[in-house]
Amino acid sequence: MITHENLHDIDMTTGEGQLLMTAVAILTSIEHKHITNKEWGSHLNPNKAVKQIADLCNKIYYEEEWKAEKQRIKRDNKINQILKGEI
Repeated sequence: MITHENLHDIDMTTGEGQLLMTAVAILTSIEHKHITNKEWGSHLNPNKAVKQIADLCNKIYYEEEWKAEKQRIKRDNKINQILKGEI
């Protein structure tokens, strides 16, 4: 049975704890406009929600790696556009 009653009960040294803390941060800061814009809430695909939480978690806890990954993705997209003749 889960007995977590406050944030100090969450093990922040694990990836799962970091994901949970990120989800708590999102849930406690979400505004009505986020739901109406379908950014969060019942209109959001659960897999997309997990991806967004993981991305934010990586941005918070692994900033350097996150930045490097974003640069890699941007570079790869540009290479693909060049190969397709879009640029």
